[in-house]
Amino acid sequence: MRAYIDESYEAGPNGLYVLAAVVAHDDDAEVREAMLALRERWRGTAKLHFRDAEPARVTAYLDAVAAMDRPKIVVLTRPCIRPERASRKAMERFLWELKGRVDAIAIESRGKQQNRDDATILAALRERIGRFRYDFPLGTEEPTLWVSDILASGVFHAHRRDEAWILGRLGKIEQHVVDAH
Repeated sequence: MRAYIDESYEAGPNGLYVLAAVVAHDDDAEVREAMLALRERWRGTAKLHFRDAEPARVTAYLDAVAAMDRPKIVVLTRPCIRPERASRKAMERFLWELKGRVDAIAIESRGKQQNRDDATILAALRERIGRFRYDFPLGTEEPTLWVSDILASGVFHAHRRDEAWILGRLGKIEQHVVDAH
């Protein structure tokens, strides 16, 4: 099993950092096909991205994620004054939650330097939490990551933009809160 991970955040004293994952098999065709079908519905979209979506798309995205009978895990970190610290704290909690449930993680690639930073965090946590195989696929190449994008952005908007209705629309989510102080 693999956790497909993405993030959404806003820095600042009242900021919020959200790390989200869907847990699926590497060959989970059902999840990929559901995401690709949504992309096909809105031609010209390289990947599904919650942030850029108008209301009709947002609703369709949320409903598609809710329909997936896969574990959905979210870690919220407050405050997000320094995104690097919030990310590190969230990843530590995330790995504890994933321990024994997955043997690999896929973190959406955010560029060479950020991938290296994430790899450094994973290596530092290895002693306390254990080993996970990991990679950094491009979001345009791995549709399962789109689920995590929708999940992270949806939860972010629910908590930070006072759009609580989104949580009900996403279905069952395992949420954890971390203090980044």
